Amino acid sequence: MKRVFIACALIAIVCVICSIGSWYLQNTYKVIDGMLDEVLKYYEQDDMQKAAEAAVDLEKEWVKRERYLSFFIDHQKVDEIGISITRLQTLALSKDYSDLLTECKLAKIMLLHVVNDEKVSIQSVL
Repeated sequence: MKRVFIACALIAIVCVICSIGSWYLQNTYKVIDGMLDEVLKYYEQDDMQKAAEAAVDLEKEWVKRERYLSFFIDHQKVDEIGISITRLQTLALSKDYSDLLTECKLAKIMLLHVVNDEKVSIQSVL
């Protein structure tokens, strides 16, 4: 009976950890996606100084969250998103507007792809 109790407790702990990871990923997606939208908004308004400032804030937020995401997600995917986000400030200041737009959209797509890959569903299990 003791073994069954221990097995149930371990399963419960694993479920809690997975739930926390899923919640953190969803929360990170909402925040980072909103900040990417802000960079895009400034890009569309042709205000590259504010776009660069928003990109700096975005990078700071990403660095804070990236450390914990690495516990739950493949490091390579997290690093690719981080590289894309890091390039945004440089592109905004260098006035390379088409690459800024491309890099911003690429970061959004990669982030969405990671969120969809990590969702618990029949497709992700199989």
